[in-house]
Amino acid sequence: MRGFVIRALAFAAIQLGVAGFFLTKPDPEGYTASVRDKHARAAATPAPRILVVGGCNVAFSVDSARLKEALGVPAINLGLLAGVGPEFMLREAADVARPGDTVVLSLEYGLYYHSWFNSASFDSTWSVLSERPESRAYVAWPATVKTTLDQGLNILGHRTRLAGLLTFNLWRSGSPYNRVSFNEWGDVAAHRGLPSQPVPAKWLTLDRPFGEEDRPFIRRLARFDEECRPRGIRVCLFYPAVPRKSYELHREKIEGLDALLRSSPPTAILNRPAEVAYPDDCFYDSAYHQSGKGVILHTDHLIERLKLFLKK
Repeated sequence: MRGFVIRALAFAAIQLGVAGFFLTKPDPEGYTASVRDKHARAAATPAPRILVVGGCNVAFSVDSARLKEALGVPAINLGLLAGVGPEFMLREAADVARPGDTVVLSLEYGLYYHSWFNSASFDSTWSVLSERPESRAYVAWPATVKTTLDQGLNILGHRTRLAGLLTFNLWRSGSPYNRVSFNEWGDVAAHRGLPSQPVPAKWLTLDRPFGEEDRPFIRRLARFDEECRPRGIRVCLFYPAVPRKSYELHREKIEGLDALLRSSPPTAILNRPAEVAYPDDCFYDSAYHQSGKGVILHTDHLIERLKLFLKK
């Protein structure tokens, strides 16, 4: 029995060591390595600027050059991973923003749930921190550690699988999920000429209706807006694009969120969820990743609403 226990502990130690190596090994050409490029571009670009903030929906849905051409100011796409959580995104935006900037918050719908308030996926967060350690200032550590303890085995399994894909160069082969797929303004652009793939309606998951229990994060948004105003920074919300069939599947929940947000001023809301529920061919490979056609449609909609907002 004692020998078995010793062997089991040794095996566990080896597995944890291997997993730890995979967990901490950065990929200099991977998708999250683009965080360094995004911050370098932001540091090199003087205000006024348009900062578009959110998860991968922002990375895959905005044409920053098109925004600059239409609005006359540079746009920087800070979108990367929804899994870092909304608090991370707000802290990052507050750090990057300068007087004269406009911050466009385009958050995935699920991030408005109370369960995401001050929380994050450790997997996503660590992926970013391994590439840019300075981003640790944006992490809500207590809640992130709790999430990690709750999801530890899943996280290690995912990281081990990802490391295997990277080792054999399977993740990047023919895929836009790498550093070189981003353009100079932080947009994922390599996929725009690729064909759309079928996106089932259920790929957009919303577990329950939004309600009063979700107000803490909505109040956090209001505080973010109030903190930015004295600095000469304008803030607005812009709903993300989703497939029309996914919107229809979750219409009551999404419209309930819109009603909740509109009952909590002062943050300006530029659009309505139904306005950015697009046909299937506007999406590349998921409910939040738009195709080349969708990028143009969504960016033009954002341009139209920003022109009105910036005139006020």
